[in-house]
Amino acid sequence: MLRELLDGNCISKWNWAAGEEVTIFQADDCTSNNGTKSTPALSRTSWGDWREEVIWRTRDNTELRLYMDHDPTEHRFVTLMHDPQYRLAVDLAERGLQPAAASGLLSRRGMKPPPWPSINTRLQNRPPGFDGPRNGVSRRS
Repeated sequence: MLRELLDGNCISKWNWAAGEEVTIFQADDCTSNNGTKSTPALSRTSWGDWREEVIWRTRDNTELRLYMDHDPTEHRFVTLMHDPQYRLAVDLAERGLQPAAASGLLSRRGMKPPPWPSINTRLQNRPPGFDGPRNGVSRRS
């Protein structure tokens, strides 16, 4: 639950007990973009929980590779894409600016579940067969 650091094609985590940065993943044969900013092709949460995925391009520009955490988690939150600040930050990051950041704290210790976001969607012209919420976002059970 502690924040990870993304730099170039490497993900690391600060080990606060040892006072050092520890590499937890390196995308071999991949590279980052934007020179000194060293950003991946994409970094955001897309597939249903709060953990982020990263897409890097290969050094020879022939592939895009998706890296995601496939280990189960006991922590249950709404997706970060439901957080308006995070969603805006993802948009800015996709335009080559800064990496995304959530508006709240994700922590290992004493964290209360974040409040359910107040996002209201209204669809005027619903596509045929669409069975989503009629007004607002439905809450999960």
